[in-house]
Amino acid sequence: MKISMNIEVDGINVLALNMGKIAVEVDGVIVA
Repeated sequence: MKISMNIEVDGINVLALNMGKIAVEVDGVIVA
């Protein structure tokens, strides 16, 4: 259970980081 939960949390963190990168890229394009 702990391992599966850790994997799920890591996946959420990765998704959050990816969303942040996409948001930054989109903002950069809009600013440019």
